[in-house]
Amino acid sequence: MCAFGDYDLGARAIMYEKELPRIKQFIVNDGNVRLLFIATPDIRRQVDSFVDATAELGNVLLIDGQDENTMAALDNVALMKLKRLSVLSQYQDQLQALCS
Repeated sequence: MCAFGDYDLGARAIMYEKELPRIKQFIVNDGNVRLLFIATPDIRRQVDSFVDATAELGNVLLIDGQDENTMAALDNVALMKLKRLSVLSQYQDQLQALCS
């Protein structure tokens, strides 16, 4: 799923799970990667070993997991924002009356 969204933004999948950590670090640095999706906790541990040595990398999201920096957590943030918008839309007329 991530790949389709990435392709739309001009990004490309660049790593394989079996790459050496130093090769992964080179790819991230050479490609000026800002956001990195990773598949497994094992890869996360490898990336954590060099994340501080990368200039551009700002976010690393684990696809499979429930922790803070995972796709599930990102889904929860989006869901909460949608719920807030839904609540606000119920009071849209009243808010417009107050603002006019």
